[in-house]
Amino acid sequence: MGRCTEHVLRENGAVPVPESSLSTAQRQVRRVRRDAVGEAIRSARVCAHLTQARLAELSGVSRPAIARIETGEASIQIDRLWELAAALNTTPSAILTAAEQILQGPQ
Repeated sequence: MGRCTEHVLRENGAVPVPESSLSTAQRQVRRVRRDAVGEAIRSARVCAHLTQARLAELSGVSRPAIARIETGEASIQIDRLWELAAALNTTPSAILTAAEQILQGPQ
């Protein structure tokens, strides 16, 4: 994670920094990362021939939450990542690897 594990997870609070206290550049980086993770989840869902509704049934994550994650509107919580990965018959690390590849662009 770096920076002394994000300053010991924000002084042990483990609370994400509010958008309002981020710089424009930091908000942009956060958005790009959310978009990449969302695209990776959407791609895995489509490859598994699942609708958002069916993925919701299998994972226990609501369909509106899946839609927000896939469009980058919401950041995914780690528990939801595990639940979605299991429903997609993959791993959280595979989803994050796909997101990293999306961020790197075509090779």
